Amino acid sequence: MKPIIAPTDFSPVSLNAVNYAADMACAMKTNLVLLHVCRLPIAYTEIPVTPDTISTMMEEATERLAQIRADILARVRDQIAISCETRAGMFITELQNLAGQLEPYAIVLGPHGAGNLERFLLGSNTISAVKNLHWPLLVVPPAGRFQAIRKVGLACDLRKVVETAPVEELKTLVRNFQAELHVIHVNSEDEKSYSSEI
Repeated sequence: MKPIIAPTDFSPVSLNAVNYAADMACAMKTNLVLLHVCRLPIAYTEIPVTPDTISTMMEEATERLAQIRADILARVRDQIAISCETRAGMFITELQNLAGQLEPYAIVLGPHGAGNLERFLLGSNTISAVKNLHWPLLVVPPAGRFQAIRKVGLACDLRKVVETAPVEELKTLVRNFQAELHVIHVNSEDEKSYSSEI
């Protein structure tokens, strides 16, 4: 089965999402990939960032991921395989690259960041992931705990459904969790009414 990717910036919110992803991976009997992206410092002076600085950041992140991995494996009693990826660069670019290599079942992340209301509610990395990733994405609320998925909702505008709906992913999700599928469509005022068959 395809793996689940769980990015973390080591914040409490992202670590909660990692634990959610681990529990989901156990329920699905699939692998988990932990990802941390070291954001390269931007030099505001004429003194460049040294390779030693980047190397130290990468080493520290790798050690922290290894500890998180060990903690999760102890908690889930080695039910799943967990691998770790530490990368340097821009978060969304590195997440896209990893997802492109692994073709994950889902990417599970927590909201983080602040700014305008949208960023306050979800976080800038989360908003960027929603806008740029074409793999299934689960955003775990700060206090969210994994429970077996019983209902799956598909928001649909009823346009080009055959071409755009992620049918195979939905089938897999519904089958794996023996869940119900609900298709949701909201008519605008100028649209005609649709029959339930549509």
